[in-house]
Amino acid sequence: MAATALLSLGIPARVVQMLPLTGRGHNVLEVWDETIGWVLFDPLYDSSYLVNGTYASAATLADATGGVTWRRAHDGAPDPNTFAGSTIQFPEPWLYTRVGERCAWWPFRGCFVQVGPEQFRYGRVQTLTHLTVVLAALFTLAWTLWWLRSRSAAERE
Repeated sequence: MAATALLSLGIPARVVQMLPLTGRGHNVLEVWDETIGWVLFDPLYDSSYLVNGTYASAATLADATGGVTWRRAHDGAPDPNTFAGSTIQFPEPWLYTRVGERCAWWPFRGCFVQVGPEQFRYGRVQTLTHLTVVLAALFTLAWTLWWLRSRSAAERE
């Protein structure tokens, strides 16, 4: 919601998903600042990430090996170094604007750009599901053509 509100005001913003090597993933915002560039902002902890004392972008955080701090520390906030070296995923802009070319085939809506090491691949179940959908569509098409031909042959008799 914060990204949508910023975008509606004309401030470039995007949601970023951080997937650390250990622990759970975390969604944050990356907001454009004309003097600094992209800056990570965490609305959950009302704070920004700093890498070696400088505001961090998602790409900077993905390359960091340590030295990550909060701009403002809050009680209960995790150690920000947990997210150093995270895999970063940016949703495709099409997910926000619904314009332009799709990068995923129907019925899927978009794709993600990943920065950092790969953490997972499509499993066998998802690959099997994709194959099943394609085979079911081909079967349905073949059956429909067979039914139309048999119907037209019956009408000719």
